[in-house]
Amino acid sequence: MRRFWASSLPVILIAGGLVTVPQQVMAPASAVAAATTLLPSTPMKLERFYFYSSQPTKFVRPVVLQKKVGSGWRTIYSGRTAANGKYHFVVHTGSVDTLRSYSVAVRHGGRRYPASATTPVTVRPVTQKVAVSAASSTSALVVATPGRNGRVVSLQRRSGSVWTTVATARTNASGRAGLTFKSLSGSQVYRAVASGWSGAPAVTSSAVTVTSQPNSCPISTSYIKQTFDDPYLKVTRITCLDSVRWALVYGSFWKNQSDENLLYQRSGSSWKAPTHIGHGSDCPSIPLDAPFDEIDKRIGGLCSGYAAMWKSSGIITLPYDLGAPVTPRLNLKAYGVPDDLAAYLRSRTSSNACGSDVVQVRLAKVRPDDLASGSIFCVSKSGEPGGGYASLWYREAGTWHEFGTQDMPRCTDLRARGVPIPPPGFMAGTGVGDCEK
Repeated sequence: MRRFWASSLPVILIAGGLVTVPQQVMAPASAVAAATTLLPSTPMKLERFYFYSSQPTKFVRPVVLQKKVGSGWRTIYSGRTAANGKYHFVVHTGSVDTLRSYSVAVRHGGRRYPASATTPVTVRPVTQKVAVSAASSTSALVVATPGRNGRVVSLQRRSGSVWTTVATARTNASGRAGLTFKSLSGSQVYRAVASGWSGAPAVTSSAVTVTSQPNSCPISTSYIKQTFDDPYLKVTRITCLDSVRWALVYGSFWKNQSDENLLYQRSGSSWKAPTHIGHGSDCPSIPLDAPFDEIDKRIGGLCSGYAAMWKSSGIITLPYDLGAPVTPRLNLKAYGVPDDLAAYLRSRTSSNACGSDVVQVRLAKVRPDDLASGSIFCVSKSGEPGGGYASLWYREAGTWHEFGTQDMPRCTDLRARGVPIPPPGFMAGTGVGDCEK
């Protein structure tokens, strides 16, 4: 059954409601209007979409939206263009339809303008879907297609005949959303629900059964495939590390079967969602408490080799415009940052340098033996940015210290404090330049 919809608000650029006119329009147009744009270009069934176009004339004139019926055209909505000729309709349909807009011949300013029509476009609405693509006992990946940025999706767990929502999130532009929730022991049944979207109804996924992985290593292959979204994954080896607190999975990934890795961390009676290590750029995502050296050795030095890319003349440059934010999720060791400097910078995030505000430390460059540059920012607990200053951190007698400034430092001041003179460009990313001679 074909259905079209128009908002109760004006949907033509000229104010005025749309009127359904049940008539056949058979006369051909002698002028062709501008191209039509549909947004979204592939709507879901019953999802509202915009029909944008314009007439070649630059004055207000009547325009109708028509759909193809047999060999003719039936008018379904009518309105007027704006003075620049532009207009749009808001429509939805549950079936394949061919649409065009049409303006009859008119006289304006003593001149006759011929009828004008857009080139017909065929709308093919698609059936929407939602699925639990990957799940563990504490997290799940939900994918709703076609993707709509900001659509609300929920994960529900079944208890008897009742479904209870355990987590809610919004999808990104590709329709994906990650959700975390409190785990339960044993096997549990989950499903995903995507909320209604712009006229399209809510949709529910098939149910999936998730079994909590026992507190042991190696992890089962079925659990790995359950928790990582890759239908082409082939697990080749699983290695237990650090008294079985970690599991390193080797395998062939994606359609091209590239050799990559997954790292699992044990948490209580289950395993956390895996960290994917496919390229060197993934190395900083390795958890800080992971046995980094052992992992890097077992993956062929991938991370140590990537860290070398940031080293130039013995200086490590972290790949962030304003320095890398020092957070628990940033594995500084992956970049080659010395352990004692990493520990010192983390201690600065819990200092009282910003009073009651949160201290944010950003690291820009490191000369491992004795010097590092970056910034300290003060951020309110509500997330509002406050003041800040550029910093030089230097090692003296085996201990790291800080020299902070809001202006370009003087080299004489640095020498007086025992701070090594930074090489040219070392302060880049801190907001101040090299020290003044």
